[in-house]
Amino acid sequence: MKTWQMIAAGLLLATGWTMPAAAQAPSCVTTVATAGGSVCGMGVTTGSTPLVSYRGIPYAAAPTGSRRWQPPAAAPAWSGVRQATAFGSICPQTQNKAVVGAEDCLFLNVWTPQTTAGSPTRRPVMVFIHGGAFIEGAGSLPVYDGSSLSATGNVVVVTLNYRLGSLGFLTAQDSDYGVTIPGNLGLLDQRAALSWVQANISAFGGDPTKVTIFGESAGAMSVGLHLFAAPGSTGLFRAAIMESNPMAVEYPSSVSQFNTNWRSFYNSICGLPGQTCPKTPSLAWLQSLPLATVMAAQGAYSSLLRTLDRIVTNGGLSEALPWTPVVDGVTVMDQPYKGYVSGASPKPLIFGVNANEGALFSDLVYIESGNSLSADKYGALRDALFGVAYSTRIGLYNSGTFLKPVRPYSAYDQSGVPAYFSPAAQALSTLINDFAFRCGNLMAAQAVYYQQKFQTSVPPTYAYLFTQPPVYDTYGASVPACTAASGNVCHGNELPYVFNTLANNVNPVPAADAALAQTMGNAWTTFASTLQAPGWTTYSPAAPAIRTFGSGAAPSSLATAANCPGLWQYLPPYAN
Repeated sequence: MKTWQMIAAGLLLATGWTMPAAAQAPSCVTTVATAGGSVCGMGVTTGSTPLVSYRGIPYAAAPTGSRRWQPPAAAPAWSGVRQATAFGSICPQTQNKAVVGAEDCLFLNVWTPQTTAGSPTRRPVMVFIHGGAFIEGAGSLPVYDGSSLSATGNVVVVTLNYRLGSLGFLTAQDSDYGVTIPGNLGLLDQRAALSWVQANISAFGGDPTKVTIFGESAGAMSVGLHLFAAPGSTGLFRAAIMESNPMAVEYPSSVSQFNTNWRSFYNSICGLPGQTCPKTPSLAWLQSLPLATVMAAQGAYSSLLRTLDRIVTNGGLSEALPWTPVVDGVTVMDQPYKGYVSGASPKPLIFGVNANEGALFSDLVYIESGNSLSADKYGALRDALFGVAYSTRIGLYNSGTFLKPVRPYSAYDQSGVPAYFSPAAQALSTLINDFAFRCGNLMAAQAVYYQQKFQTSVPPTYAYLFTQPPVYDTYGASVPACTAASGNVCHGNELPYVFNTLANNVNPVPAADAALAQTMGNAWTTFASTLQAPGWTTYSPAAPAIRTFGSGAAPSSLATAANCPGLWQYLPPYAN
């Protein structure tokens, strides 16, 4: 069974961004009034642009005590002026085997250009949702500093925290145990933050009618849910950007699946050393547990062995991540790759992927397999995810010719394997890249296109491929497939370009990379401002225009290169 533990490591959408170090809060300089009370922000300057940064503003009440595992409630008002010069606590998560953060974590941050008091200026607003596999991350990470983006495009930038792991995504509808826990609490937190923006952002110089949501990885998954499948969010933003959304990964969607996982989590609590449990648990008992107990149970539930067991026995691909939103028929109505559900409003969209999305996850598997991922182990993982029949079809798929076969997903037909990979790891990297990222996004775009084909007014859709090799080791030397020396453009590598935060890790920033960061910032903010992208042709399946950011020519069709029309569109989930 240890083999399964090794393999399942690569299924976690991990990030390598470090948390900000604690620092003494500077003095505030500018005060604005919100519905909850006045906040005073700190002055910052980017280039020649003076900005104000407001940090640690509560957008919802602390989800503690009787509010744990409940939908977000309004933040209590305060008297006087709140010093918004230090980031609020991050939400509980495990880093380096230690629990960090606090449950009182529903804070957001605002960066806005300085304006004269009483100015009627109302700028577009960009709200960023962070990634981290729904188990880690925070809006306060240095890579997400909104200063440059705000200055570049004359926009208001908002980042936020949302509940993670079991606290944000545990779901139970267990009548036998008498426990009901609404799913998608982390997603509802994000919605609460968007509602706060609607109510308050004008005080910061923002226009609540011009809100663009954007996110990466799990943040992009969240954006896709708000955009396509959560009609309750549709009135809170007007445009969306998804960076590296593994769109092919399904979400749990049945009550039996929810309850099986909930009971597994409950058993994780009861299996902790010294922990006693009532025969029939109650929500009040769960809410009384110490945070340390909850996080320890979450760690046991999320273990590699337990994750793989859920993949095999309780949902396949929809169990690939331990904690995610769910299709509950209340907040989320369907799988986002199917396009817009009834009640959701089609909106202008940018979506894109990086050149080598699969490299990070395959390397994690390879490393956990003792740097010797075998064909047998790879085949077993593929069988678990897709079922034996489909897995066999994937492994035998030939994208070449009869005389010169090319089997991109077979461990036995790989050439040019880099030193840090085995043939099986190379095949796994290609599979993840093509299936989860490229085809997942393109199939969703195709669904959207055909939903709107006969409409007279269709919001624009733009697609991109990020191809710029990194200038520093985003994930450290311990993940060789994603070092700067590897040449791979891995998951998350575009983020310091979008936010123009490369200087946090490399100095001086190479001229070409600095220029690319400016170009991407301009593209993102122009889209948020105008809903158009000058010089960027709109995307459709019939005319798959894809803009390249970075070195290399624009591809004519990612779909063909990723075998979407030749293989993946005939397999679940698309063929269901």
